[in-house]
Amino acid sequence: MKFTNNFGKPSMTKKNYNGATLDDVADAMDKNKFWGRYVSNIQIDYNLNENGVVDEVTISGKPEIIMPIWKGWSKADRESQKAWDIMWIRLKRHEENHYKKSLDELKKFEKMVKKAGAYSEEIFNKKMDTFFADHQKAQDAYDKKTDHGVKEGVVL
Repeated sequence: MKFTNNFGKPSMTKKNYNGATLDDVADAMDKNKFWGRYVSNIQIDYNLNENGVVDEVTISGKPEIIMPIWKGWSKADRESQKAWDIMWIRLKRHEENHYKKSLDELKKFEKMVKKAGAYSEEIFNKKMDTFFADHQKAQDAYDKKTDHGVKEGVVL
């Protein structure tokens, strides 16, 4: 079984928010479900040999971290800037931890695939479904444990 992991490091996308004050920008961000966001974009491709057995697996994906940008930051008072900067650093760390959860789940998947050695396409597709479900459970458990970062200090 050939296994290739080309899952990349996350890129960062910025989402702009307006607000003259820290409260204004917090209100603007609260209109969204999340202040920051991690998107794994994991893809699993496989090849079948002449016997219909999976003989090659390739993991790929371009994960993305979406972070808020406060357009009024430069005009805010120092105290508000500092509060924003602290929140931003903690939010970035929280989103990076989601990426680490993806890496952990991918390692488990790779170990399982290599250990078995051979799968029919039908069985392999079930294993992929299980992987994606487990991956989502791990992400959800982390968010529940941290209250989407609030318990890690992602507050304004």
